[in-house]
Amino acid sequence: MFNNVTLSSYPRMADFAKWVVAAEPRLPWKKGKFLSVYRENREEAALGCFESDVVAIALRAFIESIGKGEGTTSELKNALEDHQDDIALMNDRSWPKRPNYLSNRVKRIAPALREVGIEVEYPRINGKKIWRFQFNDPEGVDG
Repeated sequence: MFNNVTLSSYPRMADFAKWVVAAEPRLPWKKGKFLSVYRENREEAALGCFESDVVAIALRAFIESIGKGEGTTSELKNALEDHQDDIALMNDRSWPKRPNYLSNRVKRIAPALREVGIEVEYPRINGKKIWRFQFNDPEGVDG
C-alpha cells in the first residue's frame, strides 16, 4: 500500500505522512483527514514561532515589506536592524548580537518561514554564503 500512495504535495516528514495516508483505510477517520489536520497543525506551529521569536518577527516584517532580497548574514543583520521600528525587539536579550548567531537562528526558523510563504535559500555564490528570501503567499500569512 505504501508504494501506491501519491500525495499532491509532500509536507515535512513526507515518509511519515505517506505511511499514515497508506494506513488510513484501517484507521478510525475519513480518507484525507490526516493530511488536513497535519497541515493545520504545521501552520499553527509556524505561526506560533512568529509570536515568540524576535528574529522571526523582524525577518517576517522585513521580507513582507521588500518582497524579496539577498545578502550575506552581516548584510541581513544590518538590514533587519535598520528596518526595525520596534527598538524593543533589538534590545531583547534573545536578539543575536553577532552575524553567526543570526545565521543559526534563521536556519532554525527556516521551516516556519516556509510555512507562512517566505522561501529561504542559503547558497554559496562566488565563495560567499548568501541568504535569499522571497515572499510568495500574502494570503497564507494571516488569512
